[in-house]
Amino acid sequence: MALVLFRLRLALQRGGRDQRGTGGTVWFVAGWVIAVLFGLAGGTLVAIFDSQDTAAGDMIVLLLMTALFLSWILTPVLLPGAGGDAIDPVKLEQFPLSRTEQITGLLIGGLATPTAVATFLVAVGATVAAGYDVLTRIIVLISAVLFVVLCVSTSYAVRALFAAALASRRGRDVAIIVSGLFAVGVFLLVEASTNILRSADAAAGVIGDVLSWTPPGAAGAIGIQMRDGDAGGAALRAVIVVGTVALAIVGWTWALDRHVRGQAGSSDSHRSMNRREDLALVPRLLHGVRSGTALAAMSQHLRYLFFRSPRAVQLITITPLFGIVIGVTQAASNPLTVSMAITTLIIAFGGVTNVFGYDGVGIEATVQSGARLQQVLAGKIVAVVLFLVPLTTGITIAFALVFHHVDEVFVALIASYSTIAIVAAVGAWSSVRSPFNVSSASNRAAQLPRILATLGVALALLILGGIAWAALTVIVPSSIAALTVLLIGIVMAVLSVRGYGRRLDRSPDALLEAVTG
Repeated sequence: MALVLFRLRLALQRGGRDQRGTGGTVWFVAGWVIAVLFGLAGGTLVAIFDSQDTAAGDMIVLLLMTALFLSWILTPVLLPGAGGDAIDPVKLEQFPLSRTEQITGLLIGGLATPTAVATFLVAVGATVAAGYDVLTRIIVLISAVLFVVLCVSTSYAVRALFAAALASRRGRDVAIIVSGLFAVGVFLLVEASTNILRSADAAAGVIGDVLSWTPPGAAGAIGIQMRDGDAGGAALRAVIVVGTVALAIVGWTWALDRHVRGQAGSSDSHRSMNRREDLALVPRLLHGVRSGTALAAMSQHLRYLFFRSPRAVQLITITPLFGIVIGVTQAASNPLTVSMAITTLIIAFGGVTNVFGYDGVGIEATVQSGARLQQVLAGKIVAVVLFLVPLTTGITIAFALVFHHVDEVFVALIASYSTIAIVAAVGAWSSVRSPFNVSSASNRAAQLPRILATLGVALALLILGGIAWAALTVIVPSSIAALTVLLIGIVMAVLSVRGYGRRLDRSPDALLEAVTG
C-alpha cells in the first residue's frame, strides 16, 4: 500500500506539471536540475571538509547539516501551502487504510521530491571523503538515508501540527510567534557561524561537539565519530536520530488524527452567540474616514492582515523579520538611506503586489455588488501602507540609534516612504495584471516567474529613484532631493492605482478567473 501511495504522489506531480502546460514542464525539469546541482555542490563541500579531519572542518559540516534541517522545518512554517502536489491525508480517510499505512505511504512519497534528493546528495558526500574505510563509508550511506528521513518526517510533522494550530485563533497566534522565532534563530545561526569560523580551532571543536548532539548534527557526526574510531559515540548519535524520527512520526500521527476528526477547531461553538455588542467591522483607526467603498476595502484588508488570514498574518510577521535581517547586514557598512531602502523593499513587496489574493471567491460578491473596483484597489493599497509606514518608521529610528546614524534619520525616513510609494505603484499594476489566489499552492508555483519579474521592476524603479536622488543632491540639499523623489513616488502610486483601477472597472473578468480559480 505504501508503494501505491508513492505512485500516487508521482502521478500528482505529473498531473500538476501537465496542468500548467509547457511552462509547468520547464519549471518541473528546472527544479530537479537545480536540486541535483545543489546537492552535488553541497556533497562536494561535505567531502572536502570531512577530508580535512580538523575541528573547523567538522564544525562546517555539522553547520551545513543543521542549516538543511532548519530549512526543512522553516518551509512549512513560512510557506504553509508549500507542497501543493502532496497527498491530502484527509482524503485518505475515505479508504480502508491504517494510520501506519498512511504515514508510511506519505513518508515514502515525500522522499520523491527534488528537495529530498538534494538533501540526500549533500549528506552522502562524506562517502567519498579521504581517510574513510569501507565500513565507515557504508555507515555514512545509512546515516545519509536516516538524515533524509529525519528531515522529511520532521517537516511533515511540523506541517501537520501547524495545520491543526492554524484552525483556531489562539493556535494561529502561537504559530505566528513560533515562525518568527524560527526566522530569528536562522539569522542568529548565520551570524554565530560567521564569528565561529574566525575563532580558534579549539572553539570550533566545542561548537562542533554541541552540534553533534542535536538531531541534524548527530546524523552528520555519525561518520565523523566512525572516522575517529569512536563507534560508541556513533551509535549514541544514531539513537538520537532514530529517536527524533520516532517522535516526529508520533507528533505527525497525533496532528493528523486531530485534523481529520476536526478536534483542532476553535471553541467558538461553545460561546454564546447572543451578544449585545455589535461587531465593529471598521477598525477604530479608520473611524474618522468617510464611509464608502474604499473604507470597506481598507477595513476588509486590515482584517486579512491581522489575524483573519493565516498566510496574510505570516506575511506581515515573517517578511519584516527577513527585511530586518537584511537591513542589519547592510546598515553596518552602508549609509542608513541605502539600507532602509533595501529593507523597505523587502518588507513592502509581498504586501502590495497581490492585494486581491486573499479574497478568493469573495471577490465575486464584491463585483456583483456594483462597487467600483478602482476604489477597492485603492482601499487595499492604502490599508497596507497604513501598516508599512509606522513599521518602517520604527525600524529606521532603531537602526539610526543602534548603528549611530542619527544624523541621517530624516533622509532615511523619506527614503523608506519613497520606497513604499514606488512599490505601491508597482503593486497596483501587478495586482491587476497578475493576480492569483494565495490559497492555491499550484497558483503560487506557476506565478513565481511573474513574481520575480515584478520584483525586478520594483528594484529597477528603486534604483532609478536612487539615481535621481543622487543627481538632485548636486544642486539641492539631500533632504530636498529626498522629498522630491517621495513626491514623484506618490504621484506614480496615485496614477497607477487610478489607471489600473479603471481597467478593472471596465473588465473584471480576468481578476475573477484568476482569484477564484
